[in-house]
Amino acid sequence: MLYTFLRSSVFINASKLTSILQGCNIYIMTRTQIQLPDLLYKQAKQLAEVREISLAELVRNGLEYMLRVSAPIVEPRKEWQLPTPRKLGSLDPFQDEQWRADLYCGHVAEESTGYSVKRKKGLRK
Repeated sequence: MLYTFLRSSVFINASKLTSILQGCNIYIMTRTQIQLPDLLYKQAKQLAEVREISLAELVRNGLEYMLRVSAPIVEPRKEWQLPTPRKLGSLDPFQDEQWRADLYCGHVAEESTGYSVKRKKGLRK
């Protein structure tokens, strides 16, 4: 028979231990280090003491809360597709094959509106 040694210095049959642990949730955690400003560390330590939890548990609770309330991370699309073109108006300036020459020579497909400057009365140079 296989026996397991527990912290309480008691030997337990391995089959009994597995039956005990079947109803338990086992979490695997990663050990990490973070840098905190002194004031933040002191405030967090005090809050952990008031709530009677460890600082690590307080940090885990805070991270879980932030992940719950933050916007979900959206995976970017694999392929980008060109959007469907929209009709921009009744006149198509690109209908003519010489549209570049017309544009540079001052001939555009749109009607031009007259532009004039009106001086205010009393202002003279």
